[in-house]
Amino acid sequence: MTKAELLKCCGSTKWAKAMLKAQPFGSVDAALQKSDEVFASLKKTDLLEAFAANTRVLDSELYERRFGFSFVIHTADKSLEELVAAMNARMSNGPHAELAIAAEEQRKITRDRLASALGESS
Repeated sequence: MTKAELLKCCGSTKWAKAMLKAQPFGSVDAALQKSDEVFASLKKTDLLEAFAANTRVLDSELYERRFGFSFVIHTADKSLEELVAAMNARMSNGPHAELAIAAEEQRKITRDRLASALGESS
């Protein structure tokens, strides 16, 4: 995969560079495992870069003012009502807790995008 293709999976430049360097992968599972390893090493600035590259699921100025980034959620099989309820529930989180939750959601998004790019579903 090229760096541009990897950046479509995760908007973090650090993640994309590490994944580019780790190629070739022996299998989709190996690529997903490496993705998780690299993702675990990302710092807050890397995460914010990844978050910013996502298409906005819900537009919430209040959420963005509270946490400093747009709402991040793995949307697979979720209705609009479920997305709104999740965002409302997460508004009560502290900044560190919400960053951790958003990071985990981004990790799941990244896995799905990477698996899709490699021709499989995760």
